[in-house]
Amino acid sequence: MREIYRAGWQGSKLIGLMLIMAGLAAGSVWWGLDLYRHYGLSPGDGGVLAPLGQRVLAAGVVIGLGMAFLLAMVAFGRIYVMSVAVDGTGRTLYLRTLIFLWPVTRQVSAADVMTAGFVDLENPRGRSTPYVWVRVKGSNGRARRFLVDLQGKVLDPAALQRALRGSTPSA
Repeated sequence: MREIYRAGWQGSKLIGLMLIMAGLAAGSVWWGLDLYRHYGLSPGDGGVLAPLGQRVLAAGVVIGLGMAFLLAMVAFGRIYVMSVAVDGTGRTLYLRTLIFLWPVTRQVSAADVMTAGFVDLENPRGRSTPYVWVRVKGSNGRARRFLVDLQGKVLDPAALQRALRGSTPSA
């Protein structure tokens, strides 16, 4: 197995964001439970415990927002490719993604790569962000999408271009 792409610093930033979102989710749970127990007791709120429905609603909104951001990062980690490797024949790709900080390697037949589309976004500062959306046929017949961020380290451009059906920019 030969590695042809590695996310590098971009992958480290994703892991850092996942850790931040985990901390924010834990904080939102703590804050939500505190709201549930004490909402309305402060002098500014009237000094009387709010009705149960209001406390549950306030706690649910705070906890729900924290969990939504965490789940969004987990979903993004499942499609963000941390590395791409090929076997000696080039017929099998190994896509390494994350399921919340846990690396998962998905073995994919090169023939199952249905399409891959190169996109080059330009941000407001005028810097370019190149990435490739890769569609892979799954075992159940449904397509799965993966994101390859070309700001990472492309170790073998020709092999990556062959693996992704020629959808990377030419060097």
